[in-house]
Amino acid sequence: MDIRLKEDFLNRWKKYFSGAEFPSTCWYTDDEGAADRAEPAKGHRCFIADLAKIRKGESLLFDVAAIGCSGGKRYLGFTQGVPPNFEHFLSCGIPTYIDDRHSAHNKIIIIDQTIVITGSFNFTKAAEGKNAENLVVIKGNAELSKKFLANFREHLGHSEKYEGRN
Repeated sequence: MDIRLKEDFLNRWKKYFSGAEFPSTCWYTDDEGAADRAEPAKGHRCFIADLAKIRKGESLLFDVAAIGCSGGKRYLGFTQGVPPNFEHFLSCGIPTYIDDRHSAHNKIIIIDQTIVITGSFNFTKAAEGKNAENLVVIKGNAELSKKFLANFREHLGHSEKYEGRN
């Protein structure tokens, strides 16, 4: 386990989510006996769905077969490729940036710097029609909104604009 990575994550968690329950601990290992193997994904499924087991104390080993979405495979380091159909964001005129420094799977909408929408929802047709997804709408908590916005700006500051595949 990379202790520096762990400490960086813990410090960021405390900075942006002070007082909130810590959801999980993750580490990389080649020791397959260190945890129970997560079930292989059946279709498109975000690995976040398995975190409830981890929060209850189970240790799970995720390999590439257990990750059901291309974004999760990239964010967890199983591939460096950009997920298929990523260009659809560009065709809609939405500026797209890639943060190659961090593995994150954030889905956040911040409206007028006062409303935060976050959760497992991937904003895809599958998420809308067949996946078990969740969204949380947070209104009236200016301090929390500022923390989400600060986190977004921090990552945007070192991200590179994605211009499409050459």
